[in-house]
Amino acid sequence: MPSGIKKRVEDFISNSKCLSICGDIANGAKHFTLISSRSNCDIKKGNTHFTLECGGIPKISAKYTYLVDGNALDAFDLATACLQDWKKFLETL
Repeated sequence: MPSGIKKRVEDFISNSKCLSICGDIANGAKHFTLISSRSNCDIKKGNTHFTLECGGIPKISAKYTYLVDGNALDAFDLATACLQDWKKFLETL
């Protein structure tokens, strides 16, 4: 790994709201509790909704929501924002 890239990656994650929130969610799930927050947000698991469509080819869908500082945040929207931020980062390399 090129010298300094780890620090650039860590700094980028820390300065990206969506990536730091996503990191907190992942670390909280991994350790069953969040030991130290990167985002400094209060994050709680919100609602989970499942849908089953039985006509034709059955389809199952799921929607996950997190509460970030009391505001609902859709997990798919968070993941999409994270991908956009990673794309920006990779374009700087």
